[in-house]
Amino acid sequence: MCYVEENKASALLAEECWARTSGRKGLRIYSDGSDIDGGVGAAAVLMGADGTVRDVLHYHLGSSRWHTVPEAETVGLVLGAELLRKLRAGAAVLGASTALDNKGKDDSSVTTP
Repeated sequence: MCYVEENKASALLAEECWARTSGRKGLRIYSDGSDIDGGVGAAAVLMGADGTVRDVLHYHLGSSRWHTVPEAETVGLVLGAELLRKLRAGAAVLGASTALDNKGKDDSSVTTP
């Protein structure tokens, strides 16, 4: 199922409702990719149940001349998976699920001879 919230406030409310009704009140991993001032990068953060930052990973892909935001969003997901892997190495994780905020599309095309 895919549903895109209209604004940040409704997204935060929906996320809190999702966590409450799904029983996922513990750790959360958030990721994002972006293009700022011509540089494309991604990050992921592991948040404790109390809202504290427990771990952060980030990666600079390079110039927006060569990289796209959809690519960075994908790298952000990989960074989030790495945070989960690192967490599993030191603690029992019974399950995980993913929710995405990416509604962008990749407009790139490939031409073959």
